[in-house]
Amino acid sequence: MADDFEEANGTTVLDYWQAQAQARSIAHDGDDGSHDGGPATVAGAVDAYEADVKTRAGDLGNFTRLRFHLPAPLCGKPVAALKVRDLRGWRDDLAAHLAPATVNRTSAVLKAALNLAAEGDARISTRRAWETGLASIADAQESRNVILVDEVVRSIIAQSCGCAFRCDRGATHGAAIP
Repeated sequence: MADDFEEANGTTVLDYWQAQAQARSIAHDGDDGSHDGGPATVAGAVDAYEADVKTRAGDLGNFTRLRFHLPAPLCGKPVAALKVRDLRGWRDDLAAHLAPATVNRTSAVLKAALNLAAEGDARISTRRAWETGLASIADAQESRNVILVDEVVRSIIAQSCGCAFRCDRGATHGAAIP
């Protein structure tokens, strides 16, 4: 923030040239020296999160789906530069051709990757873009509970195995026995 009343001290109050030098330093090295190179990109965040999940023996299948749906312009964007509209637009595009639950699962992986990037890079000062832009689609987790009548179940089983069967009413939970 500009302060025209205090003298620059090089730490809490910077003159124009000191501020410019510090901005360059942050953009290239990270302000605490913990980040190598330029700003963390979305693709870099996904790669880092995948490595973290792999270390913890987690499910890596989610990353294939996420990478398939991430467009190149979004992959190359610095995490700190993400806007709500970038991520909401991506999520809404997914919702146009995927089930809401799939959109939520895919978005959750990206959100976790971005959170990990923010934890490791002090240059990422806010998480608002993905907290808002990747908000879950409501009612996506509601399962379709369809109860089939016995005749339909028998028909499905008969068609799947090509055999006749009888229903043993005494079996546990009405299990069909071929």
